[in-house]
Amino acid sequence: MRNILIHSLRFVFLVLLQTLVLHNIDLGDYSPYFNAFLYIMFILMLPYDAPSWLILSLSFLIGLCVDLFLDTIGMHASACVLLAFFRPTIMKMLASRDEYEFRNRPNIYIMGFTWFLYYTFFAALIHHLWFYVIEDFRLIELHIIFLKALGSALFTTVLIIASQYLMYRAKKENG
Repeated sequence: MRNILIHSLRFVFLVLLQTLVLHNIDLGDYSPYFNAFLYIMFILMLPYDAPSWLILSLSFLIGLCVDLFLDTIGMHASACVLLAFFRPTIMKMLASRDEYEFRNRPNIYIMGFTWFLYYTFFAALIHHLWFYVIEDFRLIELHIIFLKALGSALFTTVLIIASQYLMYRAKKENG
């Protein structure tokens, strides 16, 4: 029951943070290339052993909530479902069999910095590539789409890593 409450609060917090704060950050001329999609951290931190249908459903739901706030007609929902679909593959490629089977949920404290960095970056890149392909797909601008996805994936990865350190630092200090 406690885990459901924690995941529910994380869901609401990340949707509100994404739609009310991060969406409104203006970096001037660099804004199109550095968008933070911190809400995907919800998908990344779901337990390994959660059923696939649940992960796909929750991913669709968080993407749909962001879409409703930002009026993006299913782009976030689509990208989140794609991320949820590739999440097990990314985990299997990065973790040894022992790590993959016996850990409760992926985080920087349990899996270590390097593993979590690669996991977050590749997941963010998949999400962002699909999002930007849907957003402005034109064959003549494939390089722009890739630059947007790469820059935003790097920015998102930095924010997720920083938030992981903040969360687990607070946990260590509180007990």
